[in-house]
Amino acid sequence: MLKVYNPEDQRRQDVQNGWWVIKKYNCMGCHQLQVGQRSVVMDLPFYQTPDGKDLLPPRLTSEGARVDPNWLLKFLHDPSLSGEKTPAQTQQINSAATQSSASPQASGSPPAGSQSALKLKAQPGFDRNGVRPYLNFRMPTFNFSPNELQTLVRFFMAMSGQQEPYIKEQLEPLSDQEKLVARQMFTSGTPCLKCHITGEPTHDARAIAPNFLLASDRLKPEWTFRWLLDPAQISPGTAMPSGLFRKEGDRWVVNLPNPPASANAYHNDHAKLLVRYMFLMTPDEQRQLLATAPVAPAAGAAIPAQKAENHAKARRRTIRFHHHRVSQLTSLSWNQAVRSSTRGPGM
Repeated sequence: MLKVYNPEDQRRQDVQNGWWVIKKYNCMGCHQLQVGQRSVVMDLPFYQTPDGKDLLPPRLTSEGARVDPNWLLKFLHDPSLSGEKTPAQTQQINSAATQSSASPQASGSPPAGSQSALKLKAQPGFDRNGVRPYLNFRMPTFNFSPNELQTLVRFFMAMSGQQEPYIKEQLEPLSDQEKLVARQMFTSGTPCLKCHITGEPTHDARAIAPNFLLASDRLKPEWTFRWLLDPAQISPGTAMPSGLFRKEGDRWVVNLPNPPASANAYHNDHAKLLVRYMFLMTPDEQRQLLATAPVAPAAGAAIPAQKAENHAKARRRTIRFHHHRVSQLTSLSWNQAVRSSTRGPGM
């Protein structure tokens, strides 16, 4: 008798397979993967403060619904998102790897179990967080095998009940008028540019949210639309404010006391327009956005900006402590990986 294919059975198997990899590399040391589960990092004193909570490594409870699986595969391989590298950059990375793996000759090899012996290999890319460079914790590279990479991607897809294969939604191009409307909504009271990375170094030193230029490759449009409407429902306690849009008939409109005239004249869905704007943004368009004259912010819009400033100060105060703590956590993960595998570390 032939067995009928049941996608639920396959998703259940994908979740089971994924948990083996998750536990092997101690992903829950830094991340929350299930509602109600606490990571090790969440219980550190700094991350229980109001400032620290917004600087936690990201929740992964809806990762499969949030990100494009093809992007996730690339990110897990190289969290620095270095992309194609010049020969000089490749030499710089290889040099850093040689220095980090070299043992001191004068004193001999470090004893087994010491911090020096447990150092992780250098990333295949640069020593940075590719998505959230403002975090004190750096996403390490575990040099996952191709099978482990696929297992993790399928795990996150299954945990979020996502269908495979994922077919990326094709978004309608923006007209010049729609770009103008979106720019003015961004700069007339919504706090988007106060918290997100923009590529401007002075501003980015206080940023606490990723660059919009990553949205197209990284995020899924349908998840982003739901996120804009009610981020607190998806990630309770997030610094991303709720109530940016209100329902008006069968569409969502920007919820500002004095919206720009261009927004009032735009009769389609404002939230869907901003999703398209973010996903179709180019470096040139981002520069035009930053050059758009801002309108006086609505009451309460300065709160996220103040939180960003507080986060920047907190990072500077605690950078030494977290550098030490990251070494401990990643060493723990590496030690576990060594005990369960004969190959080198990574992530």
